[in-house]
Amino acid sequence: SFAVDAPTAGRWAPDGGIVVSGADGTLTRYSSDGRVLARTPGDLRTTPHWMALSGDGGSVAAEVTRVDGHDPPFVEVFDAASLAPLRAMHGPGLPLDFSEDAGLLLTGGENGGAIYEVATGRRVATLASPLDDGPFAAPSGVFLPDGEHVVVHPAAQPEAWIYEVGSGRPVGTVCTSGDSVEVAIEPSADSLLVAGFPAFVESWRLADLLDVAAGTSPTCARDGGNPSDTARVARWSATATGGLRFSPDGRLLAGSSGEHGGLGVWSVATREPLLKMQLPANVWVLGFDPDGRRLAIALQEPRGSQHVVRILAVDDTDLVTVAAQHVTRALTAEECRTFLQAECP
Repeated sequence: SFAVDAPTAGRWAPDGGIVVSGADGTLTRYSSDGRVLARTPGDLRTTPHWMALSGDGGSVAAEVTRVDGHDPPFVEVFDAASLAPLRAMHGPGLPLDFSEDAGLLLTGGENGGAIYEVATGRRVATLASPLDDGPFAAPSGVFLPDGEHVVVHPAAQPEAWIYEVGSGRPVGTVCTSGDSVEVAIEPSADSLLVAGFPAFVESWRLADLLDVAAGTSPTCARDGGNPSDTARVARWSATATGGLRFSPDGRLLAGSSGEHGGLGVWSVATREPLLKMQLPANVWVLGFDPDGRRLAIALQEPRGSQHVVRILAVDDTDLVTVAAQHVTRALTAEECRTFLQAECP
């Protein structure tokens, strides 16, 4: 583990660097052993908790304000390696997701959502509430694999709304089992995942979802029977409320319960837990390393006394190696079968 400046969000990039958003208003890029590799310019302050990393790891986006206070908040895209500013988006917003080709950026916030063209900074579409009741808070969203739709959910509601990318028009509703907090796409691009309160993770088959959800009511019936229910394929044995991160090979899913200190790792194949931890600190999942063997999490003590990034081993071989380093005797045959799920070597 290594000390960091009040982490609130972050991602482990494909090239091995860890980019962390801090409560002090900076983005910082660390090596896996804690060396500071880059930091955003001192004349900009980033909004904590929200950042987006492009799939190729080349760009990172954050909402920023200038220290001199002359400009209102705006969205900035940075080079992920140097954290040098690349392009300003013409408007405020909390970065949620890049399109697969990193050409578009989805943002949310207190005033609904928007889609920007990264190369020009031009706003492509504004995502308004389908309820026609004014702006809505949009804290999470994701591009669908077809590149033509996004899913955005309003804060603390069971609905997640599907929009067309080109027009910004709402075209359907996904009805979850609780108040949704975060959405994600499985690496196989087969399923949409939603996590939220009361601690749940659910998945929907994308091949069916657009058809069954198209043209449906923007509100969900609390007692079920919603059209999107037919595309739901699973409720995970999970207690995460957010921080959904997949391993690069798609075998593992990590999630956290944020300020409640819960952390879990699940098998994507079985949707069953492989690891559950309850930590005495706020926890944010930063992601898996490029090999999928380690998981980075950020811990923030409730009273703000200590902030660290901790690297956890999640690969079976690595876990056995770590365990062997702490055991001063040979394991019994029963211990090998119980803890290693194998016969003793």
